[in-house]
Amino acid sequence: MLDKKDLRILVLLERDGRLTKSAIACEVGLSPSACLERLRALERSRLIVSYNARIDVRALHPHEIIFTELTLGTHRAHDFTRFENYIRRVDAVLECFAVGGKFDYIMKSAFSTVTDYQSFMEYLLERELGVATYYTFISTKAVKTSSWTPIQSVLKMGDERLG
Repeated sequence: MLDKKDLRILVLLERDGRLTKSAIACEVGLSPSACLERLRALERSRLIVSYNARIDVRALHPHEIIFTELTLGTHRAHDFTRFENYIRRVDAVLECFAVGGKFDYIMKSAFSTVTDYQSFMEYLLERELGVATYYTFISTKAVKTSSWTPIQSVLKMGDERLG
């Protein structure tokens, strides 16, 4: 069971994954060794999955961010499994969510050009992965982006409750 100190450690790392163990320990009010022990426990429990740098890829190379709504033609378990297993292996697909409602999936992808995206979609259709229809939405600008789900939003906890 997580306590306030564990949650505070997670919030601190979520904001800056480069914080030193000493800085985290000081911020949370633990000794460095006790903090290290908690960090290792959080890693073992897979609450801390990785430590990453966020790179501005647009500064390296211009590209298109594309959202796609997809509907499969049939809805048997193996249809979903086959499609999902393929999509997991495609690096250009950044995110893909199964959703309820008018369509089956919403997918976020990144391609150098719209032409590259269209070639991917044609290849996807040729592989006969069950895609019946798809609708494409090209991002014109990023208003807000995030590569993480903020702990405080999900838990509805302000800093004052994590201190």
